[in-house]
Amino acid sequence: MYKVLCSVLFALSCLPGQQKVPSQGAKKKILLPTDQRPGKRLRLGLKQCFELGTLENQDLAVSRLESRIARQNFDQTRAVFDPAFFVEASWSRSESPARSTFQPSSVAKTYNLNIGARKTFDTGGTLELAFSPGYINQKVNSPFAFPSTFFFGEVKLSASQPLLRGGWRGSVLADYREAELEVRASKRDFQRRVQTVLQQIAEAYYELVFVREDYRVKYQSLEISREQLRRTERKIRLGELATKDKVADQADVARKEEELILAENAILESEDQLKRLILPFREVEDWEVVLIPAEELGEADAALVLPPFPKALEQARRTRADLKAGRDRVSKAILQEQKARWDLYPKLDLSGSVSSDAIRDDTSKYQEDVFGFAFPDYSLQLAFEIPIGNLAAKASFRKARLELEKARRSLRVLEIDLAKDLRNVYRTLRAQKKTIDAARHSVELAEANLETERIRLNLDSTTAFEVQRRIQELSDARSRLLKARLDYRSSWFQLQSILGTLSPRSVLPRPSTRGRERKS
Repeated sequence: MYKVLCSVLFALSCLPGQQKVPSQGAKKKILLPTDQRPGKRLRLGLKQCFELGTLENQDLAVSRLESRIARQNFDQTRAVFDPAFFVEASWSRSESPARSTFQPSSVAKTYNLNIGARKTFDTGGTLELAFSPGYINQKVNSPFAFPSTFFFGEVKLSASQPLLRGGWRGSVLADYREAELEVRASKRDFQRRVQTVLQQIAEAYYELVFVREDYRVKYQSLEISREQLRRTERKIRLGELATKDKVADQADVARKEEELILAENAILESEDQLKRLILPFREVEDWEVVLIPAEELGEADAALVLPPFPKALEQARRTRADLKAGRDRVSKAILQEQKARWDLYPKLDLSGSVSSDAIRDDTSKYQEDVFGFAFPDYSLQLAFEIPIGNLAAKASFRKARLELEKARRSLRVLEIDLAKDLRNVYRTLRAQKKTIDAARHSVELAEANLETERIRLNLDSTTAFEVQRRIQELSDARSRLLKARLDYRSSWFQLQSILGTLSPRSVLPRPSTRGRERKS
């Protein structure tokens, strides 16, 4: 299934190797040099990244294996109650010396077969039914008529039941129930891991969008600095300024060029981070894929409506997979503590058997004796055992109690961290909303200041250094606005992850209208 999906995504997303991918800048289209690399191109939206990451992420592949391993452990514990069929065959040869006239020397060959079935029950008891036929061929050095062959064997039904340690359903089924709880917890661990990876993908995706847009901002800032340098050179040619007056503008252009180089490198680093999360890396060439975000930043931000904090916290406690897994592990620790408590008891086992055996030199008579219970045997046994001091069982019980306390405290830590993370993301989202508004205002003021400073420079009422400072302020303001808007989107996906509702189908709410923004 995932191969088909990946093939479709690649087929729909791959563009020719030398095609240029334009992007909208503030005033004109700015082509990114990183998009001009040869190789396959993937133009992906966030939803497509979620789908690829869910299928191809290597960390999730490891988590899937851990879940499957837990399932195999469960099957192992369940196999204890499977009935068993057994067959044993043996051969032996023995010689005995002559001891008297009535005990002459002899050579005997014995052929024996033991066949039967046994079953273990959830009470800890076992039941076994076995048939053990045998055949002896002997040679006796005696004038008396000793039989050379005869048949022997028995049919036996035996049962055993622990009465204290290791007995009854509570103790016997503890391992089975523990393994069952671990399977359920491992599934929930995987669900939580999926949400964590999806959150990482969202953060990496919007980080890539940011560095690409930030490159354009820095490119525009470089163009402004170059335009300022051209103006200075024009004034120098007209004799209004000295030649040395352009040194500051040249230094500013050089600094902006350095920033542009660093911005290009940041794009490549962010691409690799996103590739690490969504590509399968079955081939080394996957690193050479050119990732291009399909989503545009746009002019408006999503209308995020936050539920009341107590309601959101209650929802997270119900839906978070890791909290459910923590509760499963507390239940598992309770079972381990109960089992360790039962193991403090001494060992008291009750066993019994009924059998029919015979030995004859005639097959028909042998069968009549064995299957007709001509000579039945009965036995009943009660065995008692307790280690002196019982130190091992006591240590296991104390350890189980500590493990239970550890599981409960670990669950409590998860609940505390959940509340803390939820409070943090609520504060962050509210602060980011205000930061976006403030950053927009800062960009408007920076643009106005730059225009004013240029007019003042033309009137010789300021210096080129002040113009350069205003250019840098505008570039910084635009970068802060971009960062705030994209962090706002990432924080929403972080909120969904904290609430335990993040899935590959999660999308941002629709942007609010400007009227609604002014009203809010």
